[in-house]
Parts: sequence; structure tokens; C-alpha cells
Amino acid sequence: MSCATAIDAHVLVRFLTRDDPVKAERVLALLRRALADGTVYEVLPVTLAEVVWVLEAHYEWPRSDVAAKLGPLLDVPALQFSEPEVLRAALRLHAERNIDFIDAYLAAVVLRRQDPVVCSYDRDFDRVPGLRRLEP
Repeated sequence: MSCATAIDAHVLVRFLTRDDPVKAERVLALLRRALADGTVYEVLPVTLAEVVWVLEAHYEWPRSDVAAKLGPLLDVPALQFSEPEVLRAALRLHAERNIDFIDAYLAAVVLRRQDPVVCSYDRDFDRVPGLRRLEP
């Protein structure tokens, strides 16, 4: 993974919500320039988690809308996500299984293992097919 400029959650939130039209247009222009000149902006998993939280807690977007809007961002060439398939699976689990995004991310990571087990008191993990939860 090459060095890229990291992008903050609120830049993506401005773009997605368009609550500040001037900033939303600036983000759109930034992404268009990046696509034209090959610039890549890094989106860390924690940044995506913050975007999910802001959209749900502050803007009251339903989980299904969050997944529908964020999923396509994973395919934007100007945005570099580590493990995009894990993030895509986490967005899906978050929306479909009604679990917190951070738990969905953990589940998506663990589900890629040969023996998908998570040690947790959180019974939300019981709603994830193929995942086994162990309590300490």
C-alpha cells in the first residue's frame, strides 16, 4: 500500500449528506481532480466507522441507507480502503443483522478465519451466521 493522504470522516460526511453545499461541492471537486490525476486518499477503517456513527447518530440515517451510500464509495478509485471486502461485509452485517458497526467489522474479520470464533459477552455476535461466540 503506497503512502496516500488520509481523509477525515467529516469530509466524507459533507459529501454524503450535502448539508453544507459549498463543502460538498469542494469534496466533489477534490474527488474529480483525484480521479483525473491519479491521486489517492486513504480511508482508514476507523474513519469509516466514524462516518457510520455520524450518519446514524447525528443525521438519523437508517442502517440500510448507510450501507447503500457507503458501499459504492469502496469502489471509488480515488479512495483507498484497506480490506474493502471486509468493510463491505461489515456494512452488510451491520444493516442486515442489526449489530453495531464495530462489532460487524470484528465479525467480518473473524469470519475470514478457518475457525471463526470471537470471545465476547455481547450476544449480538450470536446473530452472525457462521460465527461462534465464547464467553470468558
